[in-house]
Formats: sequence, structure tokens, C-alpha cells
Amino acid sequence: MKKALVRQGRTHATLVYEGSDAVGWCQFGPTEELPNIRSKKAYEEELGELPDWRITCFFVDRGRRGEGIASFALREALREIARRGNG
Repeated sequence: MKKALVRQGRTHATLVYEGSDAVGWCQFGPTEELPNIRSKKAYEEELGELPDWRITCFFVDRGRRGEGIASFALREALREIARRGNG
């Protein structure tokens, strides 16, 4: 499902695969694409101005946790944000 949303341009995410199995992802996107955030008032109070992009969600398959998948997904998400001229 996540792969289909990314391909349709409806969401941004780095997807991590082992073979054909998705083992993790990191969702990111422009602030207006991801308006919902926990503790939004406290979050915005500390900022001054909203960032261009947000990283909002990580998923790692339960059996694969502790292998660095989230770190890899985050690194690639930051690389993609930078590639788009943001960050």
C-alpha cells in the first residue's frame, strides 16, 4: 500500500526492502502534506516558523528491529529531501 501511494505521488517515503519484502520505511513530506502532528501547539511554539519538510513516521518489521533499518531509512529520507533542494 505504501509503495502504491509513493508511486502515485500521494505521499513521500523511503521504503526499505529485502528482496520483495518491505522491512521498513520513513515517511516524510512538505509541512502542508503532513499537517497533523502530536503536541502541535508545543511543537510550533518552539519553532518560530514551520519547516519546509517533516519526518513523521517510521516503521520497521518486528522481526527486523535493531538492525539499523530505521537509521538507513532516515538517512535516505534526508538525502531525498536535500536532493529536492530542501532541508
